[in-house]
Formats: sequence, structure tokens, C-alpha cells
Amino acid sequence: MGENTEAFRRIGTRLTNRHFPGCEIFKLKTDRYYECYARHMTSTVYHQSGTCTMGYGPKDRKAVVDSKLRVLHAKGLRVVDASIIPEIPNGNINAAVIMIADKASEFILDYCGG
Repeated sequence: MGENTEAFRRIGTRLTNRHFPGCEIFKLKTDRYYECYARHMTSTVYHQSGTCTMGYGPKDRKAVVDSKLRVLHAKGLRVVDASIIPEIPNGNINAAVIMIADKASEFILDYCGG
């Protein structure tokens, strides 16, 4: 376990022997315990994404937008935000959303002939 690593020894630390509230039913320092702990202690920090599936073609029944970010079955509407990202990134989504917006601006300019 982590306590036996060089990183832990170097700073003279160890894992606590106290249960995290809500995870008391699991044995300490087991995968099930750490899964419970992670589920209680992690959050999206309001960086929701992945709610607007980009489709693989016109027959993809789960798709909301196409590869040009156009909402299917709705004329003149595009989705240009983190909802088209299929999975929540490990870091802040700001850079990814800026890239999506940049690409969307290209799509719109191409569409308008600009």
C-alpha cells in the first residue's frame, strides 16, 4: 500500500486508521473502502459534460448533434459547449471548450461563406 512507498517514507507520513463517514461498512485500506471514499470525496466541480452526444451518422439514434455541431432535426441551431465532450476530462474543461468554440466558429464562417 502507499505507506510503504518512498514518497510516504520521505515525508514521514502514513494513512489514517479512521473510517471516513459513510464508508464504515468497508474494511480499511481495501479497494472497496477506497472506492467508497472516492465516491464521497470527488466531484465534477461544476464542469458537467457529455450530455449532448455527437453522432456517427444519420442513423445514430442516440445522436443529438452532427460532426459540425448542428442539432439534428432543428434548423439553424448548434451546440457549442462542453456537452458535446463524450467524457469528463481529468482537468479543467476551459481549454477544451475554447477549442470547441474555435472550431464551431470555423463551421459557421464556412456555412455563411465567410
